[in-house]
Amino acid sequence: DARRDWQALGGIALDIQRLSKIKPEARIRQADGILFASYATLRSGTGEKTRLQQLLEWLTPDFDGVILFDEAHAMGGVAGGEGRFGATKGSQQGIVGVELQNRLPRARVIYASATGASDVNNLAYAVRLGLWGEGTAFPDRNSFIARIREGGIAAMELVARELKAMGVYTARALSYAGVEYNILEHALTPRQIADFDAYADAWAILCAAAHK
Repeated sequence: DARRDWQALGGIALDIQRLSKIKPEARIRQADGILFASYATLRSGTGEKTRLQQLLEWLTPDFDGVILFDEAHAMGGVAGGEGRFGATKGSQQGIVGVELQNRLPRARVIYASATGASDVNNLAYAVRLGLWGEGTAFPDRNSFIARIREGGIAAMELVARELKAMGVYTARALSYAGVEYNILEHALTPRQIADFDAYADAWAILCAAAHK
């Protein structure tokens, strides 16, 4: 899919190489282009060498190209938190993703996600957005998560608004250009109305019992 989309933009398929096809202990010989890695590959390695080490050796500390995290919410567990079975540790792929960003301070970073602002943990990996740290209202990531979580969805909406105002957050929607529609009304029959009323009465009884 990545190669197909890249070719649609005028590139060639060979520009994109899969990291999983290269052994972790091997040197990446591709001089330039796009290296594609799943999050599972990113967190993997052998006993001698991790994928993170392999990438850092290839990119070098002065790398100023682009790192694109697609479906970035897959790193959302980096901060850990409370799960169904108690406290959870940070996810390995989230930790590796954050370390990759920290080790390459000159890289341009893009986070792409359809659920970026649905939960505060889905922003814990986004260390480049300037949501916490010096010059902000939150000294560190933990304080940011704690305060925003207290505010609920309303606080997350404020965060999204501020990010848009800063010019670092773009939310896209599908175009409705050329779309046509008709309003179809289904008139309920007396029997359907009676059935609906009966279901509503039954649920009212169940809800009342559940709250006792």
